[in-house]
Amino acid sequence: MNSLLSNNTLIKQVEQRLESQISPQVRDAYMRIVVAGMKVAMDKGKDGLMASIAQSNNPLNDIVKGTLSIVGALRAKAKGTMPINAMILAGMALILQGLDFADRTGVMKVTATEIDQATHLYTETLFSLLKISPSQISSAMKSVDDVRRDPAKMAKLQEAQNGAA
Repeated sequence: MNSLLSNNTLIKQVEQRLESQISPQVRDAYMRIVVAGMKVAMDKGKDGLMASIAQSNNPLNDIVKGTLSIVGALRAKAKGTMPINAMILAGMALILQGLDFADRTGVMKVTATEIDQATHLYTETLFSLLKISPSQISSAMKSVDDVRRDPAKMAKLQEAQNGAA
């Protein structure tokens, strides 16, 4: 999105990788969420959320928590029509926008470490808000791994994907 204008090549790369994962079915919803989120973050100018990052004692934490607050408010306003997969990806894109802003304004230097910390905090907090436990994640990962290792299940999955295309 906007961080493509960034001088931080790492943020650009992460954002490009993120956007390459967006399926055509949710791309429009993703873009609407990111645009609406940026509008909210920039609202109120120097008294707004984005500007408050400059005075933050913990900008990384505030960027992630502020993003979750914005995305949560947008989700509530959408009254159940916001696709969860678009919401999760858009939230990460908004975090990258916040990190880019902090990097460009000298609030903090954003390296792979900060991006990793922000991603970890985002997923941890998001899973908690969505009431997804570590055991549920582990179980889902095991199920995916079981399918991936079983040639017959992989063939059925491929067949289903080809039928949907």
